[in-house]
Amino acid sequence: MPLSPCKKVGPEKSFAAFNDPKGPFIDGAYYVFVVGLDGFMHADGGAPTSLAGKNAMSLRDAAGKPIIADLLFQAKDKPTGTIDYRWLNRVSHRLENKISLYRKVDNYIVCVGYYTPRASKEEAQDLLD
Repeated sequence: MPLSPCKKVGPEKSFAAFNDPKGPFIDGAYYVFVVGLDGFMHADGGAPTSLAGKNAMSLRDAAGKPIIADLLFQAKDKPTGTIDYRWLNRVSHRLENKISLYRKVDNYIVCVGYYTPRASKEEAQDLLD
């Protein structure tokens, strides 16, 4: 497995790259988002001006599921995995089922999601890697 950008260049430079709308970490409906273990959203390639830089602990999906709290709870015991939720697809502008793959990197959880059935786990995994 390749070394993550967070490990290569450090968190702050990584967050800036993940938030860059013209950067390599945003590809249509695929994008990287990063949550600190405290629930703070450090990067959100899908909407960098709305969630990045804010505490996201109370963030809920379209069905009311506390997605960040669930993600943090799950990542405590399992450093890699998936979470599922309903989210706005910014490409289709529709609420859709989404699965995000996550990997815990130091004090952060780095995630990439994909909308089912429009995309594949493999494509999301490539961006996460």
